Amino acid sequence: MNCRSQHRLLVIISYRDREKHLTVLMGHLHPLLQQQLIAYTVIVVEQQGTLAFNKGRLYNAAFREATALQQFDCVVFHDVDLIPENDRIPYTCPEQPTHLSVAVDKFNYTLPYSTLVGGIFILRCEQFIQFNGYPLNYWGWGGEDDDIAQRVSYVGLHIARPPAEIARYQSVPHAGIPQNADNIALLLDTKKRMYADGLNRNSYYEVISVKKEPLFTHFVVNVELPAH
Repeated sequence: MNCRSQHRLLVIISYRDREKHLTVLMGHLHPLLQQQLIAYTVIVVEQQGTLAFNKGRLYNAAFREATALQQFDCVVFHDVDLIPENDRIPYTCPEQPTHLSVAVDKFNYTLPYSTLVGGIFILRCEQFIQFNGYPLNYWGWGGEDDDIAQRVSYVGLHIARPPAEIARYQSVPHAGIPQNADNIALLLDTKKRMYADGLNRNSYYEVISVKKEPLFTHFVVNVELPAH
């Protein structure tokens, strides 16, 4: 019997001032991935600076840095505050981009809307590159995940989901990030700008530090540079 994983998974967790959440997540995520016999690497990418949180820039920067050092087949983008309730949630490489956090307790275990990909999103690395990754200009809360859903559709892919009775998560309570009303306007021209606004831009961040911790590799990144 061959118990080795056929694919290598990159786990990217965006982070700022959530040490408690990260500790809880690590205590659940590592056993789940090990039980599923997945070969994986965990990257925690922390935003330095005073500007509003920019999840898209963090995810793109971590993806670029990690894949420059090692080859991965798939990547999962993981909110730090979502904790899996069971070990049957499939973190294996999917055929189509897959939204994993289908049933979350704070939403009464129902999907808020059909194109949601926020929370936990797993896909093949070549698919992420195909639609040019996350957009760069969504500061604060709201919009970047809906932009991603549009990008998935525009390149002819579709969003898959595991059954809601399996893909169940608990949300660790935290102070909310204010919604940025300017982000909504960006969604109107996703198709027009998607190949000029995303993963293929490399001037918008600098890596401040990299430290290998026992349970993850910690990147601290400044994402407040202009994107050229």
